[in-house]
Amino acid sequence: LVGILIGMLFTCLIQSASAAVGILQTLAVTGAISFHLALPVIMGIAIGASVPVLLSALGANASGKRTAFIYLLVDTLGAFIFGILFYSANAVFHFDIMDRAMTMMSVALLNTVFRAIIVLLLFPLISLLEKLVTILIKEKQENIEELRDVERLEERFLKHPDLAISQVKTAMHS
Repeated sequence: LVGILIGMLFTCLIQSASAAVGILQTLAVTGAISFHLALPVIMGIAIGASVPVLLSALGANASGKRTAFIYLLVDTLGAFIFGILFYSANAVFHFDIMDRAMTMMSVALLNTVFRAIIVLLLFPLISLLEKLVTILIKEKQENIEELRDVERLEERFLKHPDLAISQVKTAMHS
């Protein structure tokens, strides 16, 4: 948990997951970073990477806020599920890799593999996560009306110019 918090807080402060991984790689060159230290930090970096996205969504519409929140949700849920699975398996099988010193390449590989595993774990839950975020972050009534106006301007109307012009006029007046 301490490693996750360190990775998360550090990434929040510098607001760059790439830079945080790069700094972890630089520390790995010294030989002081082992796998059992690097993994939780990588998990924390993934969660902390959502902070700039969340900050950029502060003034956004519901869709922007949903996108930012799903980023946080996926990384947090992914780290939680991965952590439970990995550390449970390690308790049973005692992985030799845990005490192995990390290199720059192994830190990069660990980050990539961790992110890929999160995608594989959560891919089946996409529609469920989408519904959850839609329930949690509601669309404002004025935005719903705006969306209806935009829906009138569909690309298929371009095949029928008279209909397209009519729809544009209707959207502009509502």
